[in-house]
Amino acid sequence: MKYDFDRIIDRKNTYSEKWKVRANELPMWAADMDFETAPEIKEAMIKRVNHGIFGYTYVPDEWYDAYINWWDRRYEYMMEKESLMFCTSIVPAITNIIKKLTNAGDGVIIMTPIYNAFATSIISSGRVVKECPLKYIEDPLFALDSPHSGASNGHYEVDWDLFESLCKDEKNNLLIFCNPQNPTGTLWCRKELERIGEICSKYGVVVISDEIHCDLTVPYVNYTPFARVNEVNKNISIMCISPTKTFNLAGLFTSAVSVANKKLREKVFDALYLREIGMPNPISIEATIAAYNYGEVWLDELRKYIYKNVEYVRDYILQNFDNIKVVPSVATYLVWIDISGLGDGAYAFAKRLRDKTGLWVIDGETYGTGGKNHIRLNVAAPRSVVEDAMNRLKEVL
Repeated sequence: MKYDFDRIIDRKNTYSEKWKVRANELPMWAADMDFETAPEIKEAMIKRVNHGIFGYTYVPDEWYDAYINWWDRRYEYMMEKESLMFCTSIVPAITNIIKKLTNAGDGVIIMTPIYNAFATSIISSGRVVKECPLKYIEDPLFALDSPHSGASNGHYEVDWDLFESLCKDEKNNLLIFCNPQNPTGTLWCRKELERIGEICSKYGVVVISDEIHCDLTVPYVNYTPFARVNEVNKNISIMCISPTKTFNLAGLFTSAVSVANKKLREKVFDALYLREIGMPNPISIEATIAAYNYGEVWLDELRKYIYKNVEYVRDYILQNFDNIKVVPSVATYLVWIDISGLGDGAYAFAKRLRDKTGLWVIDGETYGTGGKNHIRLNVAAPRSVVEDAMNRLKEVL
């Protein structure tokens, strides 16, 4: 490999939220990586820092071109320049879009288990969370075909009847969708995306599609942008994208929203810019341009490394434990582990794991219905760190 992902970098005393830990604790909870970002990105930021002046910044053509070319090159989806808007971070953008597109007391649909910040955004906006729990389907053949064969024998599907009934309710006019899904790592296929779009369009439901993990799929597997599927999906969707998960830049606060529908885009523009979360800083602009223009080789090596980490965790758990199992996935660096065989629930187990061994994971109850008997483990770390995590897991099992 051209890049060294085995190197351990001490993040303590750097004000890292993830590494704000007690002695001997190993944090594998937060969705940021313990890898240094691509050197091409560092070089671009250093060059900008050396300039020494950090005044107000506009969004240049190079930023638009970087996004447009990346999605066209890797995912065969051509975004128009006017569809793109800068935003500092996806969650604040979603919160403000909720407030703009819905009224107090309206319902917002989410497919659980899902990233917990979505429910927080809905509730803090004075709206009502409408859960559409995903169905976990036991299917031995799925495991045989999966890149994670042998980990488990099932996969997640949309409960189509429940989903349509929720969309049919005129009080529910917004869906927050996750593609790929966090925390399950589910990568939605074209037919599923098409059916979601068809149902939402039928009942006038707008789709906010969070696609922040889209670049982090297993090697040789690509995601399908929700808006790329057809004109229906394109017309009803707000696509949230960012280099932050992909290139480990979360602390720079640099993201984008793409809205093809002009009328919908005008409302989203008001939500972002009137709320003052659409203003960039000079470092975030340079980092984004460098990431999408020069970070491709680094990313493809990263994907291979993360996949090997996932394989290691899957095999370790398969060989050492009878009462927990890894749920198959093809996206994100987050391993979704089924601990239903333990019988003590996700919250209690995660607490016991941290108290006894220092290994800090997220309990699945955080992510709503369907997460009760699961934990989420971030394996975007050097292999030796992942091995340490597995050894600690073994201490309590």
